[in-house]
Amino acid sequence: MMRAGTLTAAALIAVAAGCSDAPTAGPRAFPLAPSESRAPFAVRRVVDLGTLGGVTSFAEDVNDRGHVVGSSATPAGETHAFFWRQGQGMVDLGTLGGNQSGATDVNNSDQVVGWSRTAAVRGKKRRSSGLPAAG
Repeated sequence: MMRAGTLTAAALIAVAAGCSDAPTAGPRAFPLAPSESRAPFAVRRVVDLGTLGGVTSFAEDVNDRGHVVGSSATPAGETHAFFWRQGQGMVDLGTLGGNQSGATDVNNSDQVVGWSRTAAVRGKKRRSSGLPAAG
């Protein structure tokens, strides 16, 4: 359920990743699905990626397959990395024991690169790479 004042991210599939400021729900994650044409300025459509149950999400990267990674708030107020694909939706990639993580890149094999705070060192980020996405 979208509420006024919520913030969500969006990704521009095959173009860029980002955030859209929806007037009724605040910024939300969205991809622009590729059209049949591969022209540089081909017509795209915006798809709301949703959240992991919190009020914000931000897309960081999109691969050639249209799969999106980023970060989203959870109902507990934490920030978790996510992986999104059409038909599957947003999948929580979790953390390395801390309360925050974020996915920054995804390749065409769906290997995700990102960062996470750990339980032992809540103030420091640990970079992680080559982790396969869920699903």
